[in-house]
Amino acid sequence: MRLYQTQTYIRELDRAIRSMDLDLSELENRSVAIAGSTGMIGSALADLLLRIRDTRKVNMKLYLLSRKMDSLKTRFSYCEGDEKVVFCQQDVCDPIDPEIKADYIIHAASDANPIAYATRPAEVMQANFIGMLNLLECGKKNQSKRILYVSSGEIYGKLDDTHDGFTEDYCGYVDYADARSCYPSSKRASEVLCQSYIKEYGSDVVIVRPCHVYGPTMIDSDTRAATAFIRDASSGKDIVLKSDGSGRRTMCYAFDCATAMLYVLLKGENGNAYNISDEKCNVSIREIAETAAEYGNQKVVFDIPNQTEAQGFNRVKNAVLYSEKLRSLGWMPETGLSDGIRITMDIIKERKEST
Repeated sequence: MRLYQTQTYIRELDRAIRSMDLDLSELENRSVAIAGSTGMIGSALADLLLRIRDTRKVNMKLYLLSRKMDSLKTRFSYCEGDEKVVFCQQDVCDPIDPEIKADYIIHAASDANPIAYATRPAEVMQANFIGMLNLLECGKKNQSKRILYVSSGEIYGKLDDTHDGFTEDYCGYVDYADARSCYPSSKRASEVLCQSYIKEYGSDVVIVRPCHVYGPTMIDSDTRAATAFIRDASSGKDIVLKSDGSGRRTMCYAFDCATAMLYVLLKGENGNAYNISDEKCNVSIREIAETAAEYGNQKVVFDIPNQTEAQGFNRVKNAVLYSEKLRSLGWMPETGLSDGIRITMDIIKERKEST
């Protein structure tokens, strides 16, 4: 079995923990359920919490939810025999197992994949909205302390000419006649559902809207541009850019995203949404490709996307998120794009060598 937690990976977890100025005592004797725990964002948070538990001696129980038990057992093989880690085979589109009783619930189960937007838009919408409904019901029945919803920067829609980026109060145009809108539209609807549960049932819900996240927890099936660039460069392949690369994105390293989620979980205000982004990593898609190509000693080549690929592309040319609201909680990103890509590729190399 390939070693997932390499020495560099563990050092990155420890570096992320050191970067946080958070009172973690609130996690003592608490339980946390993470839906989507084998995805890029969910698994980064799960690994971070488990490392906090072990290094900071915080008594904490984790419920790790995934549709596939094999994926859980493979991804978290280092937790085998750990009585404080419960593997739960759970599709969030189904009613949540009543045995899952958590103080904190995180909904990070979403098929955030451009190919899925083009080929399985109905399923994408269901995981976002019905999954949110089921987890909100789970939290209401069990009187959970707080629910964290992992929304998306895509909820903002298109940027108008009077703004140069997205703050949390922005609401732009989304084309509801385009099936590609399955992702931002269901994320929007899920946020309204959260607000509805707050108003009607007194639920405590906070929301994060990540920008474009990358890092060593990326999964093989992820077809988003930055992930594909890093994966190809690490495999000795030239990076294929299927646009002119002029679109701009705010990037965020996976463990910076995970620490941001903890800040919002423990310090965020009920009903509030917080952008997660590293504003210093406001770069073009071409710059991302060139940085990955440089560290992988590969070239960037251009090609025409096929019909399915084109259907899944983000319609927003400049997706720049501002994170001042999140930084007001005390969070700061630690890892810039160049270092993040380099470290990610180093970890990928270490994993391959351990096979």
